[in-house]
Amino acid sequence: MRTLRLIACFAAVPFLLSAQTEMETDELLPDDGSDEPAIQAVTDELQYLREHPVDLRTANYGDLLRIPFLSPFTAGAILMHRDTVQFVSVEQLKDVRLIAPDLFERIVPYVTVTEAAGDDPFFAPVTAHLRVRRKRSAPLPAGFRNGAYRGTPEALYQRMRVKSGHAEAAMALEKDAGESVRHGHASGYAAFGEAGPVRSFIVGDFSVSAGEGMVLARRNGTTSAMTMQQLRSRAPGVRGVASSAESGALRGAALSLERGAFGGALFLSAKPIDATVDSAGDITSPYTSGLFRTDTELRRRRSAFEAAAGGWLTWSPGEEWTFTFSGAALRAGSSDAIRARPLSGSGASHAAGFGWTWRSRGWECSGEGAVNGARKGGWTAAVLLPLASRITWAVQHRSFPAGSGSPLGAPSGRRPNERVAETGDMMALSGRFGPVRLEGVLDRYALSDPAEPFDTRGLDAFCTVEASVNRGVKVNGRMKWRSVSGSGTDGADVAREQVHLRIGYSVRSGGSLTVGQRFERTVVTRVPTGAGGSGVLSSMDARWEPNDVPVAVTSRIVFFDAGSYDSRLYLYESDLPGSVSNPPLYGRGVRWYVLVSALPVRSMTLALRYAETVKPGVTGSGSGSDAMEGPYDRDITLQADFSF
Repeated sequence: MRTLRLIACFAAVPFLLSAQTEMETDELLPDDGSDEPAIQAVTDELQYLREHPVDLRTANYGDLLRIPFLSPFTAGAILMHRDTVQFVSVEQLKDVRLIAPDLFERIVPYVTVTEAAGDDPFFAPVTAHLRVRRKRSAPLPAGFRNGAYRGTPEALYQRMRVKSGHAEAAMALEKDAGESVRHGHASGYAAFGEAGPVRSFIVGDFSVSAGEGMVLARRNGTTSAMTMQQLRSRAPGVRGVASSAESGALRGAALSLERGAFGGALFLSAKPIDATVDSAGDITSPYTSGLFRTDTELRRRRSAFEAAAGGWLTWSPGEEWTFTFSGAALRAGSSDAIRARPLSGSGASHAAGFGWTWRSRGWECSGEGAVNGARKGGWTAAVLLPLASRITWAVQHRSFPAGSGSPLGAPSGRRPNERVAETGDMMALSGRFGPVRLEGVLDRYALSDPAEPFDTRGLDAFCTVEASVNRGVKVNGRMKWRSVSGSGTDGADVAREQVHLRIGYSVRSGGSLTVGQRFERTVVTRVPTGAGGSGVLSSMDARWEPNDVPVAVTSRIVFFDAGSYDSRLYLYESDLPGSVSNPPLYGRGVRWYVLVSALPVRSMTLALRYAETVKPGVTGSGSGSDAMEGPYDRDITLQADFSF
């Protein structure tokens, strides 16, 4: 009750209000806040888009749809505007009929207007960016005290990118707390492109996507969130990856080409992977946490090997139609077995697919069918159409038999367990009504597991509303309802329902101060047991960024009261550039942090962040080597960015 009274007290203060970031990052993040690989994937995608903004002078329809928050109809409006006016500045986007001021602020970090390349683009001036981050937490888990962890308590991260014309290289180095430096993660690539028919040639780590993602999907994509972004067809592409994510990317070489109406790509990959391997050399389960602190975790590090090959071919006979043919093969197992027979034998997995897309005047119809080596096939189809100049409606149907799927695929909407048969229908509506932006998604699905005596049915509903009351004042709300039900072994119905509500608003005062508040409440109910729980959260943020001083201060305080882990709440923390964290909030307590960033010189940015979670009355948390004593959980992060 004390926490609830504190929440009510702060709610009465109109100027201590949670500020929403200029770009609502959490609209692109997965609904399951505990999925750390998916969170890192979105972080990497946004980082890549900032480093490779879409050129408004040369972008096609598929390129524009890479931009977050941009609807197909708005992308079409940009192309029609370019037919009459040549882009010489990003500011010209404000003249496009469907781009409101707040939408312009959201998409401007991901677009650019470049001059035509010179005769020697590979000898253009060299630019470089270096980011270094160090994080330390307290109190230390038991693994440091009892010697179970092999490394130091610091978490370290370093990323460097060098670019000159159409050539670039990037590398990321990362060490988690408790890991030794030699057991850290390294990722990087070198890329060359825009030379004749060659769109890009990449050596190192990369990701791929084609069609609807049934055969080849960009692992580091933004399609996990429950938004209309999920229903867009994906433009074929290959891109380099320099990330702290320890799984997902391929490693080898990839070549993409384009000539006239045809385009295509080929890739080869071979790399060690982290997994649990049995005595026969078969992988019993993948290991994706990326933590290698103890002897048990280290036995899973690079314990297996995977080899992959594939590619795609696209044909665009006109501006409206695009056809995609894609194929992939992958084999994974013990290192010795894979090196002996990289893409053959009973452990190999193959898949091939055919996709199509038709676009015209804001309409988009797309679909893909695929079959794998086990002769299990599935298909998906979607339609996006404009109901008015600012309203888009979409529907998708998907059907995946048990055992269907590609070793490199991740189609939109499908649950991650490929052993389960799935059918589903998703409907989405996105529109703008004056100063109000509305988006809603409804997803109904059924799962059938051959190993279980009952089926599962689910229904997800999601709606978000954002309105600009006047200049500098925004109001937003969100509702999410999720229901999963089935029949138990005794024939009785069992179900889990969750309702999540959010409301918040932000105020920008004087151009340098933004303040606001957000309320959230979740209720979880299990039928027929009645188990579950509820949780409530109130967050207050403030950002001060004076125009005449190269310093910015961001702060947040969160009060939360969740009765159980089942009713936990999440609040993404994305104020530190290049970093997104999402600690689960359950029990009763307070979390707060302060971030100070400064620009001591033009080419250097420093950021210092201190965060703390307090749960009064709690004597400890975690178990085993992860156990921590006391009611506090603190961390301090120092980050430096250099541009050359």
